[in-house]
Amino acid sequence: MINLAKNKSDLEILFQKYNRKEYLSSDPAQFMHRYKSKEDQEFVAFLASCFAYGRAEQIGKAVGKILLPMGENPFEFIKSWQGDPLWAGFVYRFHRENHLMALLLTLKEVFLEFGSLEDFFHQGLKKAKKGKDQPPALEQVLEWSSSELEKRALRHLPNKADHRGMRFLFCSPKQKSSCKRVLMFLRWMVRCDQVDLGLWKWFSPKDLIIPTDTHIARLSHYLRLRKGKEVAVPNWKMALEITENLRALDLNDPVKFDFALTRLGILNLCKRKYVVEVCSQCSIRSSCRFAC
Repeated sequence: MINLAKNKSDLEILFQKYNRKEYLSSDPAQFMHRYKSKEDQEFVAFLASCFAYGRAEQIGKAVGKILLPMGENPFEFIKSWQGDPLWAGFVYRFHRENHLMALLLTLKEVFLEFGSLEDFFHQGLKKAKKGKDQPPALEQVLEWSSSELEKRALRHLPNKADHRGMRFLFCSPKQKSSCKRVLMFLRWMVRCDQVDLGLWKWFSPKDLIIPTDTHIARLSHYLRLRKGKEVAVPNWKMALEITENLRALDLNDPVKFDFALTRLGILNLCKRKYVVEVCSQCSIRSSCRFAC
C-alpha cells in the first residue's frame, strides 16, 4: 500500500536534487532552452518531443540533425521553407526523410493557419465538450490535435506504406497509447521551473497527465504508484492511474516529479534490483519496494 507521507517526502527530495538545469543535457528538453523567442521554443520543443523515443543519446543526435539547417530562428525558417530536401539520408529508427518532410510541411500549415502551436492546441480546448459524460478536457484536446495533425501529415505522404510510421507520431488516448511524447510537450509548455518553460497560461498544471514511458512505468511500480506487473506496457490507463496517485501528493502540480524520476532511469541510477551500495544512497529508498 502506498504511504503518502513517505512518498511525498522522498519525491520532494528527488525533485530538489534532479529537477535542475544541469541535468537538461540528458533530456530532449535541452533543445528548446537554446532559443529565446516563444515561437522558436514551442516549435523546437514539439519537434524534440515527436522524436523522443529510444535512447536519450540517439534522440539528441536526431533532433540536432533536424535543427541544423534551420539556423538561429527555426520558426521563421519553417514558415518560409518551400519544401527543399535539406535532410537527405535522415534516419531515426523507423522514421525516414519523407516522414520528417511531411511533419515539417504539416507544422508549416499549422503556423500559417493558426499562428502558433499554442493557438492550435488551444483550439482543441475550445472544441472540447463539457458535461459529466464527456472525457476530461485534456483527453479531448489530445484526440482533436492528434487527428488534425495526422490528417494533414498523411496528405504529404502519397505512399500508403509510409502511413504507419507517420501515425506513430500522433498517438491518442483512443488508441490506448500512453501519449508520452505529446504529454511531455504539454508539460514543457504548461509547467514553469528550471526545466519546464511555462509558456501557456490557458491550461492548468493540475490537469496535466504524467508522460508515461518505460522509466516512469517501472519506477511507479517500485513506488507503488500503480498496480500490475513491473514490466507492464505503458498505456493511457496506466498514465491516469499514476497521475491520480501523484495528485494525492500534490493536487495542484501532480506531474512535477516526472523529470526527476526519469533521471533515475535515463542516467542508469536505478539498477532494477536491490544493490546495497546504490540503493542506500537513493533519495526514494524509503518508499521503494526493493529497499523497504
